[in-house]
Amino acid sequence: MRARMNTMVSKKILIVSANPLINLLLAGSMPYPLPGGGMSDNIYIIITMRSDFIGDCAGFPGLAEAINAGLYLTPQLNREQLSEAIEEPPAVVGCDIEPALIRRLLTDAGDNPDHLPLLQHLLQWLWYKAKEDGREPVRLTLADYEAMGGFGKALSERLDAIYKKELTEREARIAEILFRNLSKRDTEQRDIRQPVRVDRVAALAGVESEEVITVVEHFRGRGRNFIMPYLGDLGPETLLDVSHESLLRQWERLRGWLADEARSAEMYRRIERAAIRYKNEEGDLLARLDLAYARAWWEEKRPTALWASRYGLHFDLAESFLSASEEKKVQDEERKRQEYLERTLELFESRLTHASLLAKIEDYAAARETLNETRELDKEMPADRLYARNLMAWYADLMGGQAEKVYEGAGAVLQNVAVSPDRSLLAAVGERGAVVLFDEKSGEVRARLVGHKTVGSAQETSVKAAVFHPEGKWLATAGNDSRIILWSLPDGEKLKEWEAPAKVKALALGPNGDMLASGRTDNDITLWNGETGERLRTLEGHQNNISGLAFSPDGRLLASSSYDRTARVWDVETGETQNVLQGHTNAVQGVAFHPDKPILASSSDDKYIVLWNLETGDRINVLRGHENYVVSLQFIDKGRRLISSSMDRTLRIWDTDTGVTLRVLQGHQAGGTGLAVKDDAVYSAANDVTVRRWGMNIEDLKVIDLQKELASSAISPDGTAVAAGCANGDLILYSMEHGDTLWEQKDTNVDRIMRLAFSPDGSHIISGGFDDKTLKLWDAKEGTLIQTFEGHTDAVHAVAFSPDGKAIASASYDGRIGLFEIGKEEGKFHAAHEGIVGSVAFSGDGASLLSAGVDGATRIWDIRTWLPTLIREYPKSNERIIWAAISPDGKRIAAVGRDLLVHVYDTESGGEEHAFVGHEQAVFRAEFSPDGGQVATVSGDATVRFWDLKTGTALFKIELPSPKGPPVPLWDFSFRCTPSGDCLIAVPLTSGKLVLYRMQGIYKD
Repeated sequence: MRARMNTMVSKKILIVSANPLINLLLAGSMPYPLPGGGMSDNIYIIITMRSDFIGDCAGFPGLAEAINAGLYLTPQLNREQLSEAIEEPPAVVGCDIEPALIRRLLTDAGDNPDHLPLLQHLLQWLWYKAKEDGREPVRLTLADYEAMGGFGKALSERLDAIYKKELTEREARIAEILFRNLSKRDTEQRDIRQPVRVDRVAALAGVESEEVITVVEHFRGRGRNFIMPYLGDLGPETLLDVSHESLLRQWERLRGWLADEARSAEMYRRIERAAIRYKNEEGDLLARLDLAYARAWWEEKRPTALWASRYGLHFDLAESFLSASEEKKVQDEERKRQEYLERTLELFESRLTHASLLAKIEDYAAARETLNETRELDKEMPADRLYARNLMAWYADLMGGQAEKVYEGAGAVLQNVAVSPDRSLLAAVGERGAVVLFDEKSGEVRARLVGHKTVGSAQETSVKAAVFHPEGKWLATAGNDSRIILWSLPDGEKLKEWEAPAKVKALALGPNGDMLASGRTDNDITLWNGETGERLRTLEGHQNNISGLAFSPDGRLLASSSYDRTARVWDVETGETQNVLQGHTNAVQGVAFHPDKPILASSSDDKYIVLWNLETGDRINVLRGHENYVVSLQFIDKGRRLISSSMDRTLRIWDTDTGVTLRVLQGHQAGGTGLAVKDDAVYSAANDVTVRRWGMNIEDLKVIDLQKELASSAISPDGTAVAAGCANGDLILYSMEHGDTLWEQKDTNVDRIMRLAFSPDGSHIISGGFDDKTLKLWDAKEGTLIQTFEGHTDAVHAVAFSPDGKAIASASYDGRIGLFEIGKEEGKFHAAHEGIVGSVAFSGDGASLLSAGVDGATRIWDIRTWLPTLIREYPKSNERIIWAAISPDGKRIAAVGRDLLVHVYDTESGGEEHAFVGHEQAVFRAEFSPDGGQVATVSGDATVRFWDLKTGTALFKIELPSPKGPPVPLWDFSFRCTPSGDCLIAVPLTSGKLVLYRMQGIYKD
């Protein structure tokens, strides 16, 4: 409707502007009175017009009537008339035409509305072709006609030949602009001719008029009457026109240009109309697809104000309207993106928080799975959040080990597992008389051994125990059917079978394989000859079922566990009870001997593991952590660690000296029932019908026993070495790459090395002495002493290198900070605190120094002056501040001490951003992560904790393999990240162990 109204308005304007001319024409054609009387003769006015425009004459009063009075419609030529039209023009110029050509032209012309102008062009070209060939007489031939492409293509191909072969690339662009402007599409969607001046085409093309004239010359003149005027010179004001509208319809390339021009005109008009509506507050800016199409068109066509003036009057308005629409789109997209990022970040943070909570309850498998869900969001997350996630993921991997292999196919609920001495076979036993041999390497079932009772309830038919001969001669199994069976290996044939006095719950084999012990439901233990099955001895004393058995490494002792809540140790030779170990509050399920020490471990339905001193019968330690019955256990790693299996579906690896859980192995879907250990692998059986293999090595954790009390540590900048300072003054450099000591300096003349620091390039180490009150500079490669710095009057508590490695700062018990230049003997000292100065740290630019003191103050000093001047003091603590650190970007400070809090301050404002609560004893040191997004702290509660500054929460804590004082388990730690994004933590324990954690790829971009 709107388009029709616009058309009507356009016609009305046309009528108003044309009316004066029409009135003059009509008046001139009418008779008028003469002065002498009578009427004048008529003036005859001839009007030629295409029939499809006659209807438009009705808009002019009197015009339609005048035309009707003298109307003569040119009829469609019949074949005879058309033949004359073909033959007569050549005859006029003395040209001959082949009859075959006439017939062909008559046939090809058909009812084509453009047949007359096309015939005119064809005949003219054929005449020029004959003239060029020098024929006498000149003859128009069918062969020349066919060579031109025929009736339908001749004109188009002729024009294309000029366009493609005669014009340069620049001229071709001018030609396109020229022909686009020699036509316009009317309201009836017809392409009609429209004259245009040379200078306008030049302006549209951005060239001089002479270049346009050069192009025009290719399309006019002898044999090329496509553009008028045909003759004469052209100038900037010359009006150009096509010779006939048939050219607009017949040149295929031009039809494409005109169609494209019409689409561009329509798109521009839409934009302009929308701009006017928006200006008049009758419409909105463009959006979505409308904007996309408009912007794509504008970018492709690059319209100019001159071009647009042909189709509208408000180019500047249209352009600014489109820019405003695009700006709003960008704003909307940015707003939506921010909303999306906020939602994504919220989702990411919620998963990170959830994973942290799962880790706190030791569900590391679920924490790992939750963290993996965040990886799909990585592209949208800022780097600091990915670093926090990476830290959390590392911790979940550290603490929550995964099975290396799962053995499936047993087909029964399993009760126990055993591994052959050569580690080639696994024997899994369980309900319904199941005895299944697995190939350890491939995981395939090698054999199902049939011999135990299979008919009856699951309990009645359960096989409870299996042991391999130490030389791999046979496998022994026993269970609730009271049978003990020996099977040949590897074929699994039955070698021997005998009946036990009661149901058998446990088996153990002496280290030489000559004695087999069975524990029964009648409360007794039977010792058998392992080869013959002869009964050797019965051990009596337990008051309930026997649940577990284990021989000592030398075979002299046998330990047993019972539902009577005790564990017993028996002399195998005499059968006498050596120890009755009491303390568990529920059934004792398993026992294990330490490989080197007189220690026995027992596990119980009370969820605890107890370590017993067999010489005194006293409890050494109680290991707490399992949430259900602890079924079985084994010492591993030469007794330094213990592994246990529980009905809570987990296995735990414990540090035997401290009772700290080093790792929780998760993966079983039902309670664990049995354990087997061989070399560096652990095998577990469970009620979920599977056996799983676990690696015992915790790759990211290494504990080095240096067998001397340690006080301090520092990691080299490249992460390849760790320096450890000892309480006796020894200095050790340990290689992280090779796992050995690079050098050890024992003659340091220092009683206690309180702190260590590497130079930024890793070439030097500075140590601070507690008793000798000096700082010593060491060559890090050779371990040789380079320089000693003196001047402090009390112990040196902390040391630090400047960022350029040329200066050293110290903190002392004498209340002063010291500043030294390498190579110079004397230093500068400044009273910084009342009492002990706990720490010093340089800012990133080396212009200022941060200090912390037991007076509770944390201060930052300008050290560019001769004596340091105070820049700012941060809020005082009511307790001693032991250490303060400054973030790599200098924007935050972390201060820790005896108030157990981790204070984080804004460097500029001095305000406290966080006061983290969690440590249970004094916090000795804090270090920032490379990006400043996290803080790592170490405490006398024997934990290292990571705090996230973005969320203000604790990410996780690492329990160190050390008792939680007194005595104080540690004084120091080092947290260092290398340029590759890998990080290390080194914790020197006063027990003599250096604990190292490797964190790979945490801060990698």
